[in-house]
Amino acid sequence: MSCCCLRLFKKKYRNQPDLSVSLYNINSSDISLQNTFVDSKRHPDEENQIKHYEKGSLSASKVQKDLETQLQDISTEPEEINEESKLPDKTPSNNKPDFESMFNPGFSIILPCSSEVLSEEKHFEQLLSWESDRSWKLKVTKTFARIYLQKGTEENPELPMVKACFDMEINANPIDLYSLLYDVNTRKLWDKSSVGEFIEIYKTQDVVGYYMLNKAPWPFSDRDFIERRFIRKRDNGDIEVYYREYPAQDFQPPKSKAERGRTLFGGQIFRKRISQISGEPTLLVTLVSQADMSGKIPAKALEETLPNSLLKWYRTVRKELLKQVSLNRTDK
Repeated sequence: MSCCCLRLFKKKYRNQPDLSVSLYNINSSDISLQNTFVDSKRHPDEENQIKHYEKGSLSASKVQKDLETQLQDISTEPEEINEESKLPDKTPSNNKPDFESMFNPGFSIILPCSSEVLSEEKHFEQLLSWESDRSWKLKVTKTFARIYLQKGTEENPELPMVKACFDMEINANPIDLYSLLYDVNTRKLWDKSSVGEFIEIYKTQDVVGYYMLNKAPWPFSDRDFIERRFIRKRDNGDIEVYYREYPAQDFQPPKSKAERGRTLFGGQIFRKRISQISGEPTLLVTLVSQADMSGKIPAKALEETLPNSLLKWYRTVRKELLKQVSLNRTDK
């Protein structure tokens, strides 16, 4: 992801279903007033009321007529009630699936990993914590994406952090995307416009040291990075990646026409889930990054260009992933 924020500098600086409630409405036709007074035995309260009226020179028939009128008024009241007023407010936002809630590890188990990866556990947990943190400032909202910005960490407060949650809308596996991004030969083949060099320094089962030169549009200088990538997997197929700068200057000194960038924190999570939007299997991607691009790129410029850079990253990677998945299925 180190290269995605460079691509736009040239342009810039040059349901759930509705819920309803069925009301049982009693109509006046459901009440037979004639049957109300069939019983020869009156209610004690009614007898007392009749005697009271008789003392006031009113006949029992008059009292009974008054009572019938009151009952009739009561029986007709339900017809005047608007049933729709009793239904819950059908606010669309209440029925929309929660996009952000899809991005979580669920009840999965972390698979065995090397001691090097275990030593980075706090950074993996920080990645998951930032992923679920909704206090970040939302900058971009799409049906397939949310992109956020946040002020830098205590160690590097001047450099903004960016977080993106993407629904790739492709029935692909996490390993498909991981290979697309990190297999050296594959990446150099499809990403020629931004990757100048991609060299693995060393590689173990779940840790990789590598050098990458990212091309930048004129008039900006190219950026190169030396990073170490740690990979953690779960029993449900999730892949979590944490990467940061790797102090291996002796391996590849900065090139004369390139600025040496520094990745202070980089995280990626690839998950296969059932989309709450479409109901179909899909690949979900979370990206979190804080990088020092060095050179003459101010932090304010990064804040303005990072969201669009990530959208461009999404479209480019999705296009290539779709090709790769289609090719794999054809081969089978």
